[in-house]
Amino acid sequence: MLKHLKPSDLVTFLSQGDTATVSTKPAVSGNAAALVLLPASIRSVTPDDVFGTVTVQGAPDAVAAIRKIAVLLDVAPRPVRLAVRIIRYRTTAPLAEVEEVASGTVETRSNLPVEVTTFGDRHTFRARLIPRVNNNASVTVAASLLMAAPDGTFGAFPVSPSGTRLLRIGDRGLITSAGSGIGTRPSKSDVKEDPKASPKPTAPPVTIQTYYLEATPFFPPAEASKSAPADKP
Repeated sequence: MLKHLKPSDLVTFLSQGDTATVSTKPAVSGNAAALVLLPASIRSVTPDDVFGTVTVQGAPDAVAAIRKIAVLLDVAPRPVRLAVRIIRYRTTAPLAEVEEVASGTVETRSNLPVEVTTFGDRHTFRARLIPRVNNNASVTVAASLLMAAPDGTFGAFPVSPSGTRLLRIGDRGLITSAGSGIGTRPSKSDVKEDPKASPKPTAPPVTIQTYYLEATPFFPPAEASKSAPADKP
């Protein structure tokens, strides 16, 4: 019986390789799947998401090996809080400007994706983040960042995050970006011509700006107190 992990998720985790038989419904067998993490002596694996159990048939030592895997995976996902900032980097040679244009805070659990929408600099941003708590000191944050189209709609997030970074608790880090390489030139009406200047045409400067997603992981107060070392007497 599993307390936190969904039984079918355990089977999905194991279902990557070779010879055992897997059943996705109770008391039903014959649904073949390749399993590399299962010993060859395992005959079947039957998850039951209703009752939270996984039934394994096979040699005793093989069943014990599966039990060890289940114990390692069957843990409650830790809550984690992410402070998110959208940073604008704009350069018009030879000058550069860095400025925060939007921010927000969102809370989720380890390995669970979460989305946050923020507004700033006349844009709407939507970020999708997936934090993975490694230990009491670090979190790996994967993220993708979208900017709304002029009509206010968003495209679909990519299947894989566009950026990943390992961050210590409380540390800031840039993870991904949107709008990289956006270039704008002033219109001709904005460019004043000097009648005394050489007639040779010169291109006006190009403004390049990119929006970066920055994240800072924290543990909620209750979780942070669990992670803090005990005071010595």
